[in-house]
Amino acid sequence: KRLSSLPKLQHTMITSASAKLTRILNRGHGVRMRTFFQSAVTSRSSISQRIFPVSGGLPRVNFSSSSIDKMLDELTDKFTEARMEIADALDSKETVYFNEDAKIALEITEDTLNHFENILKTVDDENKAKEIKTSWGMRIEQLKQEAELLKDADDH
Repeated sequence: KRLSSLPKLQHTMITSASAKLTRILNRGHGVRMRTFFQSAVTSRSSISQRIFPVSGGLPRVNFSSSSIDKMLDELTDKFTEARMEIADALDSKETVYFNEDAKIALEITEDTLNHFENILKTVDDENKAKEIKTSWGMRIEQLKQEAELLKDADDH
C-alpha cells in the first residue's frame, strides 16, 4: 500500500530494484549481488565518474536558476539510471528476465528523454538552451542508440 502513494518513477525504481535483487538471489550470483548493493549505496558523483571517467563525470551547466539546476540534477540521476538499466537488460539477454528488464529500461529511458525535452522547453534564454544541448546532446544521442540496441536485441 505504501508503494502506491509514491510517484510512478520512484515506484518503478523500487519495483525494479526488488525484482533484480530477487533474481540475483535466485541465481546465486554473489558477485553480481555485491555489485548491485555497492552501486545502490554509491553516491551519484562516483557513479558518473565510473560511467564517464575521461570527461570527469556528467556535464554540469551552471545557471543562476535553481529550478534549472534542479532539473539538470534530476536529468543526471535519470540518465545514470537509464544507462544502468539498459546494461542490466543486455546482461540478461537470452534469459527469462530479459523482457521485463528491457521493458523497465525502455520506460526509464523514455522518461529521461522526456525530461531532457522538458528542460529545453523550460529554459527561456536561447543561449542557455544551446549550452544545455551542447553539454548533453551527445550523451542523449548515446542513450537513444543504446535503447535502439536494446530494442534490436529484443527482436532477435
